[in-house]
Amino acid sequence: MLQVRNPNATPSALRLACEAMGTRFECVLAGDQEPNLRAAAEAAFAEIESLHSRWSYFSSTSLVSRINQAGATRRVPLDTDTLDLLRLALNTWQDTEGCFDITIAPLMRRWGFRPLPNLVARASGPCPSSPTSSSTATCPTPDPATPRWGSQHLSLDTHAHTLAFTTPGIEIDLGAIAKGAALDAAASIIRDAGVTSALLHGGTSSVIAIGTPPDSPRGWPIRLGPDPSAPVVHLYNAALGVSAHHGRTADAGDLTVGHIIDPRTGEPGLFDSTLVGSPSRHGSGYVGSPSRHAGRTPAAPNLTLAACIHPSAALADAWSTALLVRGCAQGLTLPANLHFALRSSIAWTYSDHFTTLAHGAPP
Repeated sequence: MLQVRNPNATPSALRLACEAMGTRFECVLAGDQEPNLRAAAEAAFAEIESLHSRWSYFSSTSLVSRINQAGATRRVPLDTDTLDLLRLALNTWQDTEGCFDITIAPLMRRWGFRPLPNLVARASGPCPSSPTSSSTATCPTPDPATPRWGSQHLSLDTHAHTLAFTTPGIEIDLGAIAKGAALDAAASIIRDAGVTSALLHGGTSSVIAIGTPPDSPRGWPIRLGPDPSAPVVHLYNAALGVSAHHGRTADAGDLTVGHIIDPRTGEPGLFDSTLVGSPSRHGSGYVGSPSRHAGRTPAAPNLTLAACIHPSAALADAWSTALLVRGCAQGLTLPANLHFALRSSIAWTYSDHFTTLAHGAPP
């Protein structure tokens, strides 16, 4: 979805990449001391791989898998990185009025975006309903045909560094926020190494900039998609997250659905690949949600892409997902320094300053 304009035009730059979190992370570091740049990049990638080993939904040995296996019967200890990420995810769930939710893994599976879980069968056991609960009440075994979700079922104890589920059948999946958090951690390592000009991205939806490229004092130019008419933003010490319905699709009976699911309804958006193109009357590929075809009107049937800029890549990713789901920002209290662009099937709309943004631009 994102395109770095002329990525090979930066002189004296080191480029490295690694595979993690189901995508390709790449970095461009500019400077004169290549050994120092390489050491910084390798340390950053080592941190990304460490976070991947803890946060992967698909690895049976990850902390996320251990939480999903045991969270309904006991409190699971957390490391500081995971505690901080879960706290951010829960705060964002509240701030977005439920439009961002890390518990939709059962819905992703229901709609064909996740395989059946490779988890230990959840036997009935005590429900840890609160951080101090000592109840021996038994949780019923969940019915796999009825997905359960909702961050209100997460019990996070920030003092004891533990997490539990208050009802069986809940799972967490950090995919919508983990890449951004990994980029934040990697960028911090690179800054601490003294690098003042770098760009890092995870796949085509998350990117973070340090300083400016040597050939562009305004910032790192990023186009919001392959369409030549798409806006270009210039990032300076800021991150950009993008969510779009056309990122992944799945077949659900005679419908094709997009991978962005509305946690408030449990439904994804419908997608028609024949309609993909630049904004026009029917140029988005997004034609609503299954509820629209059942006689109910979705909240934002024509919104196709949301982009957010913020100093934190994790927060930019989470809010881009939430705004795509919600369809607008009206009525929400946005985080400080968050800027956004929304693309509908008709036109782009922007928050204040987005169109002229060289975010945090140097004087």
